[in-house]
Amino acid sequence: MKVITELFWPFVLVRIITALYNKIKPNPQKIDPSTTPVFESGNIEINIVKGRNCETFSIDAKKTPLQIISQLYNPSELENKTVIFVCSGQRLKNDVAIGLQGVKNRSLVHTQVIDKCQEEDNKNNKSKNHLTLIYIAGLGIFWILYMTDPSYYSFVYKTVLVFLTERFVYFIFSDKK
Repeated sequence: MKVITELFWPFVLVRIITALYNKIKPNPQKIDPSTTPVFESGNIEINIVKGRNCETFSIDAKKTPLQIISQLYNPSELENKTVIFVCSGQRLKNDVAIGLQGVKNRSLVHTQVIDKCQEEDNKNNKSKNHLTLIYIAGLGIFWILYMTDPSYYSFVYKTVLVFLTERFVYFIFSDKK
């Protein structure tokens, strides 16, 4: 019990710092349903950047990026390749209508053609798994060292231990994937 009670003040300090950080950090504004724009069907004109060229296309707002690809590229250009659409710094989902993703009339949409194997490599990024395992192992070693002789360690060590544990728990329960 003494081991746990010695972590009380470091825990309080970490929670205060985390609360202040979350208060200062800019949070994305929540969308109020009453202010959500009504989706208008019909054609919208968008400027599509392909490489160094920018062309204006009139496209139905209900079309998805997958449906638009056939207007932009020849099938021979897309062998073993995938097209990524980006508008206003946000990657568009391929299976959702462009009008629902915030693409408006005269919006600038950037396209990028990548290899399918490159896209799969990005999805199966093994380095994140290795970093997570290293983090868990380091945190476990920290806890084992602390449990062997808690009176030996300073307030700073205990605070770092609580902070790393809190970040780990936050990572597990956050919506990040």
